[in-house]
Amino acid sequence: MSNLSLARQVKSALVAKFGQEPWFAGAGATREDGIGFVVKVSVKRGVARPAGVLPDAVDGITVQVVEVER
Repeated sequence: MSNLSLARQVKSALVAKFGQEPWFAGAGATREDGIGFVVKVSVKRGVARPAGVLPDAVDGITVQVVEVER
């Protein structure tokens, strides 16, 4: 399985787990120079979310959190 396929699976798993949370705004798999494939999770700025709820990595794929306006 390619790293892109794995990143897409991680993205899908995170959307399935957190997609209905009020702080969740979306997720996408992308390639970052120097890191490889990552999953970026967009969260709504100003909406509280439990500390540590999002992992730093899943199956070796880095998870990056990006705050966006509501």
